[in-house]
Amino acid sequence: MQKLPVLSLCLVFLLIIFSIFEQDIIFLSITISSLTFLSFLMVKKWLSSGILFLILLVSIFYSIGSVFNLYLSEFEYDGFLHFYTGFTVSYLFGSLIKKARTGILKRNKFIPFLSIILFGLSISIIWEIFEIFAGKFFPEYVIGELTDTLSDLIFDTLGILFAAIFLVFKKLF
Repeated sequence: MQKLPVLSLCLVFLLIIFSIFEQDIIFLSITISSLTFLSFLMVKKWLSSGILFLILLVSIFYSIGSVFNLYLSEFEYDGFLHFYTGFTVSYLFGSLIKKARTGILKRNKFIPFLSIILFGLSISIIWEIFEIFAGKFFPEYVIGELTDTLSDLIFDTLGILFAAIFLVFKKLF
């Protein structure tokens, strides 16, 4: 499994090249932040192969949606991607909490559960604010209107709740 981190970094670099070629600022920001975050986690040795795979799927799903124009299809692809991303970010955070848990985190399941939800919601809100600013400064990347933002936050929240419940019932805490 030593090859997976190297292969994943190569894939992220290819995705960065793809996003530059496609002139997709949203995708470029996703891949650069993924690369930075993955590098940090690999240096700290906090990244399991399974979690690395979940993170990489976010970029892969985004690129598939962009290449095949799935965001405009009848299927709620954008909702699926927001659900999956909310789940992945929250699952990653919950896994990191598990590694660092001491004291009250060991005795009480509610605090890690609430922490996972609040962290996931914070990331979702920050992302939606980023999308709004990207639409203001780069009109060609207009993401949608208020209903799209609300829909995104609902799907994010469902993914976050699913991850938090999954982590608690999986007895990681």
